[in-house]
Amino acid sequence: MYSKIRTRAGDALILTALINEIKPLFEKTVASLNHQESEEDLLCWIYDVFSDDFEDEYGHYSEEYLRKFALCVLNARHYLIRDKEEFCNVFNNESLDLKIGYDGGFYPSGIGHWIDVQEFVVLEA
Repeated sequence: MYSKIRTRAGDALILTALINEIKPLFEKTVASLNHQESEEDLLCWIYDVFSDDFEDEYGHYSEEYLRKFALCVLNARHYLIRDKEEFCNVFNNESLDLKIGYDGGFYPSGIGHWIDVQEFVVLEA
């Protein structure tokens, strides 16, 4: 089952199991996330998710949990990203323990998926 995230540029469907898993951290960070109004803001915010400062502010989470969280955020905020392929290239050039791709939704490159092949589906208007 999917949860529908309504956005300015269409909807994002994310597996409800993933939403339920990352919900506690999302609720802690939503105020900060809502201040991200551009592709560059979002990119920097996602990088910060993997930083010590993020851990100091929001608590310790496993790398796997943070990867799931980051992918859910990227798919929910897809409308901020103009060129998704270029965004993936820029993102993947950083030294993070997460590489991403885009094929109808952002996904964890190399892993493919955690629960189901179509965990993330972006329906652009």
